[in-house]
Amino acid sequence: MIGSRMICGQIIYIDRFGTCVTNIRSESVKAGAHALQVGRRTVPVRSSSGTNSNNGAQCAPGQHGYLELSVPGGSAERVFSLKLGSSVSLS
Repeated sequence: MIGSRMICGQIIYIDRFGTCVTNIRSESVKAGAHALQVGRRTVPVRSSSGTNSNNGAQCAPGQHGYLELSVPGGSAERVFSLKLGSSVSLS
């Protein structure tokens, strides 16, 4: 992220648990300093999954180097009504 610019991205993969992978590189963000905007909801970026935030939703770097949106014990795909190509933004 350069300055205060917003990074726009999209959902590029959804696993069988409903975890949604974005096309935003994890190296582009600093945990705690950024948040993922998903529709009208905002989910803070954490350094790793397992830290609860916004109604159980969490956004953290995934194993392949991209930000992932998940809901422990649930499905981010369902909670946020996401599908492949859905827009997200990082601020």
